[in-house]
Amino acid sequence: MVAIFWVATISTFAQGRKVEFMPRAGFSVLKNYGGRTDGGYNIGGMVSVPLAERFSISVAPSFNSVGGQDNRFSALLFPVYASYRVPIQDIDLHFHIGPHGQLGDQYDLGVSAEVGLEYRKWYLGGYAFQNLVTLDNVDAFFGVSLGYKFK
Repeated sequence: MVAIFWVATISTFAQGRKVEFMPRAGFSVLKNYGGRTDGGYNIGGMVSVPLAERFSISVAPSFNSVGGQDNRFSALLFPVYASYRVPIQDIDLHFHIGPHGQLGDQYDLGVSAEVGLEYRKWYLGGYAFQNLVTLDNVDAFFGVSLGYKFK
């Protein structure tokens, strides 16, 4: 029932505006409290529902896999962002912030932020996920991803 209300509300606000979809992939780094840092990859996408000319709600699930064969850490991250876009000539500067959930080797909740540049539908973004529940194992994910926006 809540999901139906949410979709109806978003649909009402987004009338006349196009929902955007952006598949993307990139490089991730996992830093834990033990001082260990591991690199890996991420693959996912972002769906943005515009609520106003520059403001949207975005969901950006991504699969992240970092570490070597003997210490691989994989997680599915689900951030829900409040997103703001600032147009500067041919480039759009994007700011995203919001909560995230994590499913994988461990379950967690936290905060996430992302900053990105969009040029002619190509998007380059840097992000950070800070876990807040299981702080003893994983400090944060950081990454960079490249995507292409479909409208």
